[in-house]
Amino acid sequence: MGLTNCTSGFVELIKVHLLQGAFPSCMKKLWEAYDRVKGSENDHPNIFPDDQLWVVLESAFCGVPLGDNIPSCPCARLSLLLQVGFSLAVAEQEMNFEHRDLHLGNVLVKESPVSRARNPSLSSKTSSSSSYPFPSGSVSSSSTSPKSYCKYCFHLEGVEEESNKENKEHFIIEKVNNYEYVEFRLNNQMIRVPKCGVTAYLIDFTLSRLEQDGGFVYVDLSSDTTLFQSKGDYQFDIYRRMKSHNRNDWKKFSPKTNVMWFHFLTTKLCCDSPELASSSAASTCIERHAICCEQLKDLELSTRRFKYKSAFDLVTTHKLFKNCRYFFSDK
Repeated sequence: MGLTNCTSGFVELIKVHLLQGAFPSCMKKLWEAYDRVKGSENDHPNIFPDDQLWVVLESAFCGVPLGDNIPSCPCARLSLLLQVGFSLAVAEQEMNFEHRDLHLGNVLVKESPVSRARNPSLSSKTSSSSSYPFPSGSVSSSSTSPKSYCKYCFHLEGVEEESNKENKEHFIIEKVNNYEYVEFRLNNQMIRVPKCGVTAYLIDFTLSRLEQDGGFVYVDLSSDTTLFQSKGDYQFDIYRRMKSHNRNDWKKFSPKTNVMWFHFLTTKLCCDSPELASSSAASTCIERHAICCEQLKDLELSTRRFKYKSAFDLVTTHKLFKNCRYFFSDK
């Protein structure tokens, strides 16, 4: 990423290794154990010869797949969507990027450590005001136990509130440091999104499309018949929607596919019932949870018809993204 557009929302590649040899027996046993419990869509490693070439990608640890770790907290879910939206928008602007396969396994979630020392509000601060899009709840002396407090909202209590003078909206910002934020630079504007205890990272760019330094990389899926025939989950509908939208031309830049995958994620993270808003938290978090549940539903409804042309269009025009952003001067 460049200086005009920058995000840390993509997995960091550390090294690439080229190896040759038989698939390790210890890894084969682990693959078989996983296949017995969850079922694998991949071929058994026995199909590979003993002189098989392997490309091994060594990357930074970025958490676990979202499909295995969907947060119970609506605020954390909302934060993840905001982070994914901004990461896609930054990549679009910088590299004409399309992910093209952003299912739940290709979004990693890394949880922040819960530190009482970093959240003095749980023992001393009381707040009754609200911040958009993550409203603060009042903390009373009778409900300060970490066991009764949502572990995700816990992180929001370590930040102060300040008003945006331009549009009179309230935003959560931190006076001391940016530990509880994910930062993005989009068209030379800095944006800070509250983590709510979670950070999102995008992985697996096998089907992705991007441009850099006059060249471009993509996978021609026009001859892949099986990818577009699968049925069952909404994920498989997205593949067919992409094909219909770009008319099976996978070379051209069609950023609306990022909006399609973003909507897919909203359907998986949307709160379907009000019980979710209070099932994992004390009364101090219920109001905040309820508001974020409504915002999740609004985000799903507003992206359902794919009216946005790109992720950039989404984050620069949708009210939730616009009101979430906190711009600060580089001076």
